Amino acid sequence: MNLVSTMVGLSIMGAAAPSMMTMSIAPFEAQKRAQNLGVAESAAVTYAAQNEGADTLSAWPNGCTVDSTNTPAHTISCSHGENAYEQTIERSFRTAVPLTDSNTITFPMDPPESYTQWNCPGKDNILNWPVDPWGTSYYNQQTLGGQYCIPEAAQGGIDPDDDMSTWLWDLRVHFGG
Repeated sequence: MNLVSTMVGLSIMGAAAPSMMTMSIAPFEAQKRAQNLGVAESAAVTYAAQNEGADTLSAWPNGCTVDSTNTPAHTISCSHGENAYEQTIERSFRTAVPLTDSNTITFPMDPPESYTQWNCPGKDNILNWPVDPWGTSYYNQQTLGGQYCIPEAAQGGIDPDDDMSTWLWDLRVHFGG
């Protein structure tokens, strides 16, 4: 009986050995992948942090590529490791937007000739009307009969550092700035 038990035990061990071997090296493989991910991650994050808001891009680290097709937004992709242990990471960042001459800014709409004394309904509207910060959705036509309310961006004065890319027309024409 001992011989049969030994033979059965050895055959089970022989059949299970490949999976036992894979299980025994799995933690080491995971550790190697984690190390490679850490190297790639630190290269990508460091480069993105150093170039965030910069005027020009610096040289990127070995194993990394930079995609600048959507300037001023960029994506750096860094890889580290070989074969099955290679790990790749991507990080996005944005460089400085070049300042433009205020005369070259284009707006979707031309400014009106004049405004009424009414403010366009904004987010602080007590009557809980729909928000129409420029009056173009409904307020100017339905409430003011085609005249123009004072846009929310001009209420309380215009900040010269305001981001004019969100404006529908140039408010400086009537409100200074």
